[in-house]
Amino acid sequence: MNDSKQRILFVICGDKEDFQRNSDLFDKINDIINSQGSFMPISRSYCTFDTMKKTVQEKYPVIIHFLGHGLEEGIMFADEFVLLGEFTEFFKNIQNKPKLIIFFSCSSSKLCQKIFQETGIPCIGSDLEVNNLSNEAFIEPFYLEIFNGNAFSKAITVANTYIGKDQDGNAVFELYGEDGNVKDDSSFANPEIQEFAKSFISDRLERIRKKDTGILDSQYSHFFTIHTIPQNAESTYIQFKTEDSRLRSLWPIAESGCNPDLFEEGYVKIDSALGKSRSYALIFSNGCAEAVNGLVFQNPSWGIGLAFIQRVLFGFIKSVIEVYKNLDISPPIAISVNFIEIRDYPLFIYDSAYQVYQRKYLKDEYNSKIVTLTGFDQDLREELKPLFVPLCNAGGYGEEYVYKSFDENNLQV
Repeated sequence: MNDSKQRILFVICGDKEDFQRNSDLFDKINDIINSQGSFMPISRSYCTFDTMKKTVQEKYPVIIHFLGHGLEEGIMFADEFVLLGEFTEFFKNIQNKPKLIIFFSCSSSKLCQKIFQETGIPCIGSDLEVNNLSNEAFIEPFYLEIFNGNAFSKAITVANTYIGKDQDGNAVFELYGEDGNVKDDSSFANPEIQEFAKSFISDRLERIRKKDTGILDSQYSHFFTIHTIPQNAESTYIQFKTEDSRLRSLWPIAESGCNPDLFEEGYVKIDSALGKSRSYALIFSNGCAEAVNGLVFQNPSWGIGLAFIQRVLFGFIKSVIEVYKNLDISPPIAISVNFIEIRDYPLFIYDSAYQVYQRKYLKDEYNSKIVTLTGFDQDLREELKPLFVPLCNAGGYGEEYVYKSFDENNLQV
């Protein structure tokens, strides 16, 4: 088995008649998936809830596709009806969540809405009665769009054209939740690498919260952090020099000066203002990078400007890319953005006249998804967009506001 392939799990449930019909449907898509070098289909026939849970925990599918019956209250597996609360509880508590769940089930819209609300996993379903003909017409164009790296919303739009609309002009299948895609980030599809990235970031955030980094001044308690994790971090060791020209582009975010120094865990550049350490950029000996700023969020009345966050993030990522090129570290790299202790901080976005569109106060802590930068020459706006869409949603903004007041030519590290 090739662990670098991203898996799509087909859960086939129902009685014998359902099983035969859905098995034929799986056979139809099986050949299409196998022709794509980066994906692997998995099927579980007469699937029980326990079998599904075990498969999800062992195989880490990026998509789970249910072929069977679903109701608003839950899902019918081969041997039992599983209530929605039990189903969502499982997905809330696993670390490697799928990027998408699909229901080829009649009237599954409310089920999809509730799953997304409880777990954050986008779902595809229908508010209509679906049949095998509509499923067959939908499945091939949908997956071909997905394999080309297109967004879920576009794949649904294209596939729905093969079915037609109902008598009221409604599309058969709809997306419930945030848009996204399943790109070929196969190196990070490896569960061990995903686990390392999540574990590393979690450990660092805990130390930052406890002010146990050995760098930051203890007076700061509200933080903005950026982390990057290369694909080979677990097997990398870098020997740094006192004056290391390879790290010239590395810089603390939102600072105008810094003091470079060798550090116990790598190489650090600390801001030089006021004689206090309020911001730093650190490259660990395993190639992971960390930027922390303890000043920009010290006053809740300042709020959090999305354009500012984007400027410093883009600037820092570009500086890290230069460092990685100098250190011969290759993509893909995982990226995460986090806010610590931001209760009562509004997220705001300006329009062209510098008027704030709206404000919504964020929770105590905001932790972004871990997204993958698949190449150093990729379009950063597209690659990093999955970081900003959930942040916009958390601040009360729709996806159309993501780059509303962002000027890529005015970056700030």
